[in-house]
Amino acid sequence: MTTKAVCSITPVATNANFQAWVNEIYNALVTTCGLSVHTADTGQMAAPCTTNRFAADITYAADGYYMFKFNDTLQATSPIFIKLEFGMSLATTPALWITMATSWLQNGIIGNGCIKTLGAITAGSGLNGGASGVFTVVVTAGSGLGCVLSVTLTSGAVTAASIVNPGQGYLSTDSLTITPAMIVAAGGAAGGSNGAVAVGTISSGQLSTNRCAMTSGTLIPSTTLLSESWYVYNSTYGFFTIVWKNPEAVQANYCCGGAVITRSNNTSTGAATGDAAVLMTNGWNSAAVTAQAGAMTTISYLTSALLPATPSLAGCTAWAPSCVGYPMSATQTYSTSNSYECCACPQLIETPAIQVSAYMGWAILSEASVSDAVNATLSAGLSLTFLSVGIPFGLYNGVTSYMGWIAPVTTLGNTMLILWQ
Repeated sequence: MTTKAVCSITPVATNANFQAWVNEIYNALVTTCGLSVHTADTGQMAAPCTTNRFAADITYAADGYYMFKFNDTLQATSPIFIKLEFGMSLATTPALWITMATSWLQNGIIGNGCIKTLGAITAGSGLNGGASGVFTVVVTAGSGLGCVLSVTLTSGAVTAASIVNPGQGYLSTDSLTITPAMIVAAGGAAGGSNGAVAVGTISSGQLSTNRCAMTSGTLIPSTTLLSESWYVYNSTYGFFTIVWKNPEAVQANYCCGGAVITRSNNTSTGAATGDAAVLMTNGWNSAAVTAQAGAMTTISYLTSALLPATPSLAGCTAWAPSCVGYPMSATQTYSTSNSYECCACPQLIETPAIQVSAYMGWAILSEASVSDAVNATLSAGLSLTFLSVGIPFGLYNGVTSYMGWIAPVTTLGNTMLILWQ
């Protein structure tokens, strides 16, 4: 089976709740849909998950991750690796981050600016009330985001440190400060003066997207009501999707986040090709996405390039509304057996031409309600089954931004169609 629909409640206030949430996603992707785990990465969480939440929830920091990879026939020549990170942005608000890359270096590292090794230690003094102990701390200093260290204190001084999660976006000149507040947040005692750990080496030269926020800083799942998530991994068409939690706690037809990774496709036959891979998700970087409107980044295998070359808010944002004309019209209608007005979703695959996807589309929400199956021919005469999953992730956060693209999409009620087979 390549698809999985899960209807569940998402309480994550306890370690057991958090582990159940992680296991739900892992089981859907791996056990049911058939996505492969990159087992060479020994730093990832166990399956089933036994990882506990941090003592204090820190925005942008993950409690743990899994490293996945495609297992289709194109993986040998056009590899896709996926790092999926799980954490909390608030006490009861789950958070997900995703990175796509063409290679894996070492535990947790598939992007640029990931910390590979650590350098010199500045001991500090009196941390943890002058007592010894080992603490998992979330680093807030430096140029990047998401680094987590295991820090050993001996009589209140930092004597050793190791990498739990390498984060992304750091510089080799960064110094990672260990503060008394971090030790307290990790369950230690108050007091003392700062220690520090220098960054040794970082990853570079990888063909990789940013570490992107999959979940919204504005839309959150209900902790008491059922909502639906959809998971897809289709190795025939090179298509991966998570659409997470629809409806959101108060917004009908909106999901709380998601991501699509899809290979380029042959414009004549619709078959997946190794020319490019595209990541579409909620935000363009790790940070909260309250001012973003969905983000798209493309890796071109033909030119060994990342598009845009330097991901940014302006360069990556508003993928969803800019991919469809509005209002929808007969000139955009593709063949469907449901008599729906559907259109294909253009993607900035740029190999070098912009391509139309055979695996994603758009419909009018009043015609294709959330969870409706749509049989359509969106590109190259390839007849496929799609699922209507509601207003695309990312749109709610920037409803008045980006040249007025977003408001027409939400007010006219367009829904995203994802491959569902």
